Amino acid sequence: MPLISRSLPPKKIEYKKGEMQLLFRPFEADDARKFQDVLKDTLPALYKYMLWPEQDWNFEECLRWTIQRHGEYFLGIEFEWGCFNLLTGELLGAVGIMPAFSFNPDCYEIGYWISQKHTNKGLATLCTQVITLASFKCLGVKRLQVGSASANQASIRVIEKCGFKYEGELRGLFPPPSEEKIKRGTLYCETDYLYALLYNDCEKLNWYEDVQKSSSIFSLDGENVLFSELPVKI
Repeated sequence: MPLISRSLPPKKIEYKKGEMQLLFRPFEADDARKFQDVLKDTLPALYKYMLWPEQDWNFEECLRWTIQRHGEYFLGIEFEWGCFNLLTGELLGAVGIMPAFSFNPDCYEIGYWISQKHTNKGLATLCTQVITLASFKCLGVKRLQVGSASANQASIRVIEKCGFKYEGELRGLFPPPSEEKIKRGTLYCETDYLYALLYNDCEKLNWYEDVQKSSSIFSLDGENVLFSELPVKI
């Protein structure tokens, strides 16, 4: 079995099914220009509901961002994967998990975003499914949760397609946006919805078998294996 854990996270993940050929890997400094180019069209959508930093996102800031994500990934602080077209190298979006609560080290929260030019193609759903399996099968996550503004229907559809179970409303979780954020297009939604999956929910999901048979994970020492050959870490 490949050597993969939170302290030795996967080098990359590949998803191959028909024309859908995806590569998931940690961001690198060389991705800064691609990241900046994608943000040009995508930032307005990200600012609408997400807590993106208020900055210019010039090349230097994008370079710092990719370097920081790379460092956090290999230090086991947060795990964020860029989602790339496996054949062309185009950056399509990103998906990541981060610790949700300090009192439960096995509880993580997942988040995702997709390049504006590639929305409405099922990519957000597929990215979430692949990294959900990686979280449970490779990183020892026991609970994976996700939140969404109640007004963000597109995100809610992704969450529900992935089989996350609705757990309730979180009111007043985030403060009202600043004037600067409002100018950038941020909407204030007082209520967020919380969803979650537990590690033992995996095999009950209607997409589980299909996604795990199409996904391969690569360890830092070069080994690779299909998700279907890995048990859920208990």
